[in-house]
Amino acid sequence: MIPLEDYFEDMIGKAQRGLVIANEDVIAQAGITLEDFRAIKSGTFIEDAVRKVALILKLGADQLVASANKSWYPEQPEAFDGFLSFNTAFEDMFVNAYLAWDPITKEAVVFDSGADCQGILDAINEHGLTVKYILLTHCHTDHVVDLPKLREATGAPVYVNAKESSDEDFPDNVIVFDEGQDFRLVLCRLRHC
Repeated sequence: MIPLEDYFEDMIGKAQRGLVIANEDVIAQAGITLEDFRAIKSGTFIEDAVRKVALILKLGADQLVASANKSWYPEQPEAFDGFLSFNTAFEDMFVNAYLAWDPITKEAVVFDSGADCQGILDAINEHGLTVKYILLTHCHTDHVVDLPKLREATGAPVYVNAKESSDEDFPDNVIVFDEGQDFRLVLCRLRHC
């Protein structure tokens, strides 16, 4: 199983910020009390309130409830050459990072650094990879804490989307891109090289 990084209250907060809906609007539209809203935002599971808020925030109510009950986790994909996931401890939680590459060209992309990128660096060396891009999913500390080490070791440019939350500052020396930007690796396997 792949450990989830976000709890149900994190998903609610991210959806609310993404849709730019104020607390009072969520409460009014969902028809819940301020106390219940504060409770679920702080991690207390109140199923009826969570289901109502899910509808307002365009989240799957059943899926959000399953997340709150910790009754579902994504299954680890079958092992295949060209993809690894890394789960590292950060304070009282875990954070995921990913390495994907073409097994023939050895070109790779890294998604986030995680709390400790040493496993990623070990895999890069083991497979003889050249990292073409480091792509940040977002700039929360747990996702970028080891970015300086990863960038120095790989020499790869670091990219982050322009719409990234202003809650966190961008790390130094990142390339900011707009929605719709393409990042490509040569995939000989798909071209029948």
